[in-house]
Formats: sequence, structure tokens, C-alpha cells
Amino acid sequence: MTLRTQIHQTILLAHKENTDRLAQVLSDTGLVPTIQRQGDRPEYVLYANIYRCLLNHHAAWGTAATNPGPTLIMEADFVPVQNMGDLPLPFDASNPKVGLAWLYTCAPQIYSITPLGHADGFSTSLVAYIVTPASAQALLDFLPHITETQGTGYYNFDSDLDKYLRLRQFINYIPYRNYGEHGGKANPEHRKTA
Repeated sequence: MTLRTQIHQTILLAHKENTDRLAQVLSDTGLVPTIQRQGDRPEYVLYANIYRCLLNHHAAWGTAATNPGPTLIMEADFVPVQNMGDLPLPFDASNPKVGLAWLYTCAPQIYSITPLGHADGFSTSLVAYIVTPASAQALLDFLPHITETQGTGYYNFDSDLDKYLRLRQFINYIPYRNYGEHGGKANPEHRKTA
């Protein structure tokens, strides 16, 4: 089962980045994306950039929750490998407990290998990943949870996703190799400590 045959929709998250080249590469490999741009609102001036990124992912989860199958979500600075659509789905599509499947990993950990050879694991990056309708629905409560516990300032929310989904009985997966790289300019917010 390849990404091309199993992904029902692809969402490309952006703010102001030019997405033309990435959208064309994805389309050429059979993963035609919908571009979702994070708009600006006056109150966003007070939000950390990483929190605004969470808002964009949250909107994508809302779309994915209403889709009949898996949704590929990626940020505009993802650089996919050639022919990414031909790569295998990193989980069993018939498993109703699939949570999040990272296609790009950062600080990955493998917890176990399933009988079908998929890696049950953890990562911290949301540069490129897959969600199911059920896990996307569960993730819709993640934004209020982070807002209540951490506020709208700088907080690496993506480190909490694995635990959040596992507490809701989902299993998360990582690929045996990354399906691309995290490109672009480094985020200056990553140098902040508070």
C-alpha cells in the first residue's frame, strides 16, 4: 500500500511562503495538495509563532476529521524525496487505532514493531505526517488543552502529541526512513527558552 493509493487528501500548511514548487512536486507524485494558509488576526500579534503554527495544524485536523480516509499534512518547508507517493504507508490502514504517523521524524523512538513490520513509535516534529479521521477528531481537543495548560506563548507543543493520543488509546507510527527533509530557514523562535 503506497501513499498515492491510500492518502485521501493532502493538506499543505503555509503562512506567507511560496508553495508553488512543493505543490507541483506533490501533484506529480499523485498527492495533489490543498493549500491552507494561516490568516492574520489582530490578536495573533500576541501569540508566539509556534502557537500560530498550532492553530494552522488545528484547522487541518478539523478538515481531516471530516474526510473518509487518511490525510497527509505537511508544512511548506518540507522537502519530499523523489516519488514520495510510491513509498509505503507506515502503518496498517485497516487498524482503527492509528493515531499519527510521522513521515519526517525528529528525535524518533521505536517502542515496538507490529506483526506486519510497522514501527510503533514517537517523534516530535509536525513537518510531515498522516492522521486518520478518528485521530484528527481526537486532536481537535488538543488546542484547548495546550491553550489552557501552556497559554499562547512559546511552547513545543508537538512533543506532547504522542502522549496525548496514546492516552486516548491511539497508536502512533514512524517510518524506517524519513520521506523528506525539513528545509528552509531556521525558526529563530527555536532559540528561545521561555
